[in-house]
Amino acid sequence: MYILPYMLPVLLTASAASIARSKTVPVDDITIHLDGPTTDGSAVGTGELAKAAKSAADDMIKWFPWKTPQASVEIEKNKCNPWTISSPTTKDEPKKLLWPPQVTAPMPLEALYSIMKVHSSDGNHILNGYLSRTDYSIFVTKAYFTPVKNLDKAALSDDVLAFCSLVLSYAKSAATPLMRDESPKLRTPFMPRNDFATLYNQVKPKLNIPLFPLFEQLACYKKRKDGKLDLVFKNEAAKSGGTMSIKAWIEGIASNKDLLTTFDKSIDGSIGGLGTKTEKMYKGTRAVPLFEFRDLDAIKTSEIENFMTNIDKSIQTLHDKYKAAPK
Repeated sequence: MYILPYMLPVLLTASAASIARSKTVPVDDITIHLDGPTTDGSAVGTGELAKAAKSAADDMIKWFPWKTPQASVEIEKNKCNPWTISSPTTKDEPKKLLWPPQVTAPMPLEALYSIMKVHSSDGNHILNGYLSRTDYSIFVTKAYFTPVKNLDKAALSDDVLAFCSLVLSYAKSAATPLMRDESPKLRTPFMPRNDFATLYNQVKPKLNIPLFPLFEQLACYKKRKDGKLDLVFKNEAAKSGGTMSIKAWIEGIASNKDLLTTFDKSIDGSIGGLGTKTEKMYKGTRAVPLFEFRDLDAIKTSEIENFMTNIDKSIQTLHDKYKAAPK
């Protein structure tokens, strides 16, 4: 598991002649990996996450690279050196800087669904993000399946509903065109780091029916005229691979082909970027997908350690509650 705090007050600029699109690239965030993904979830519950968070925070406070105006920074093995810090200013204390964090963690689909439920009612949960931009999240409930005749309603466990919520959210969001190089990941606070074929394989025994006709029916639940999914994602900035049909994407999932993951590679490769890699749950042997929880409440540098302690506890609680897969 790892945390990705994006430090919005920091603006880095660098000469980047090696980058084809621009000679100078402004960068408005710094990414810190406190701990990389593990194969067995062993970092959860060990206290190592909080220790890594404290170490990163202490290093940032001690480093204070903007103490001298326009200080230059050399990043090891970086082709764009030197980097110049133009913000924050010398008046900004490192310990008080705000970090909007993102957390990537192994999470069973039914546990994700419990957080989606909180999100749908604007409730509070440490892993529930709040989008300041348009939120395209759709919380699929059993009622959505009322017109579906070729599916046993007993199969509609929370893991199935979570999978359907994710697919339908991305699918219907395509009705609003993407900006140049805008990743679809920005449209919901819950982003799968595994490809959708891997997610589908978790629920396939219960949802082994043609997927596109199913999602067309689900899309009609609240707005019948809004049910058509003959939509596309298009990235105007891409030289190739910049268009994806929603229909082709959903149809391909059952054939272990995820066109959304492929499409996002033309932007930043975040959605499905870990492919088929899963992790085992805390104190368990069950392998579950990885999700990135985005748009979480901002925290100060001095609060990162406590934040990670609470994240660790929250994941332990969810893994304990949902340790057995739904029948």
